[in-house]
Formats: sequence, structure tokens, C-alpha cells
Amino acid sequence: MAGLILAVGATGAASDPPLPFERAFAAQRGDRAVLRFNDFVGRIPDHRIKALLRSGAVLGDRVLLQEDVTVYFPDGHIVSSRLHIGEFRPRDGLVAQQVRHASHLQRDERFDWVGRFDSVLGPVCASGMGRRGPLEIRVRKDGVISAVSVFPGRFDARLDAPTESYTVVSAMDPVFLEPRDAVGSLLAECRRG
Repeated sequence: MAGLILAVGATGAASDPPLPFERAFAAQRGDRAVLRFNDFVGRIPDHRIKALLRSGAVLGDRVLLQEDVTVYFPDGHIVSSRLHIGEFRPRDGLVAQQVRHASHLQRDERFDWVGRFDSVLGPVCASGMGRRGPLEIRVRKDGVISAVSVFPGRFDARLDAPTESYTVVSAMDPVFLEPRDAVGSLLAECRRG
């Protein structure tokens, strides 16, 4: 069934919904180019690709974009995106492994996007507990489903204070949402209303 949904929806047409936050990324870049669900992977401009990622033994069915969004395209068309938003990030010029103390961190301006989840990801239709913490399912009017997981901040030990971080996994087909074990029951709640 999922293959049928993908085959029918794999058009990459301008009518397909954009990935969450793509319009904000385009505004930051100063262009209007946005990636959409079902876009052919060849539409991703080279300058937006930060790294090829490995899925088990497979290299090249997902990429990390310059905006630190991972897109997954098992059949050559984008089926899901993953974005991590933390309250703090390493200062410019540093990577996470180089963070030794709080002075190596700065507030991540993307954390303000958490307050825009309702408008960008749609309203919460169900919430519960995932494997590692709170989990929300959000559904946009255009059919994009997002699983939003809440975790402790990655750099809490360096800050000596608790913070939150969010992982947003979005897809048109719930088969591509994570964490799979909790998403199914929450989606059933959404359908019941």
C-alpha cells in the first residue's frame, strides 16, 4: 500500500507540499527555491548538500542539507525530512565535539521556531510518550504529518542547566515517520478525532 501511495504521489509537482521550514530557509538564502515532498532527488542543488548519509549498508538514500535538515528518498523522491532544533548550538566555527564549556555555545535562533509549530506543522492532533520522551503528532491541511519528539538539550551538561530540544520528522505517508512504535497508536487517535 505504501508503495502505491508513493508511486501515485511521486510527481514532484509544484502542487506537492513543501518540506516544513523550507520557506524560512529560502528567505535566509535570499531565494525562492523550496524542496517539496515527492521532488526528484536530482532537484536538490549541489550547494545545498552538506553530506551524504548512510542508512545501514546503503549510502546515498538520504542527505544532510546545509540547513541541517536530513531528507530521505528511498526511491529517488523525497519522502521525509528530519530537523533537530535545540535551544543552544556550538558557536560559529565549532562543531559539537569541540564544545567543552558554556562559552563555546550560543543560543540557536531557530529555537524561536518552536513557537511557530502550529502555523508551520499544523495543530497537535494527538500526544503521548515516545521511547525517550514526549511525542506529538501534528497534521497540516495539505496532508503533511509531523512527529515532534521532545528531548533534554544536547549541551545541558556544559550549561549546567536543563534545556529542551525537538526533533521534527515530517512525511506525507506515516510509514516514514519515527519513532514508529509510538506513531501508529497516536495516528489512530488523530483519526478518531
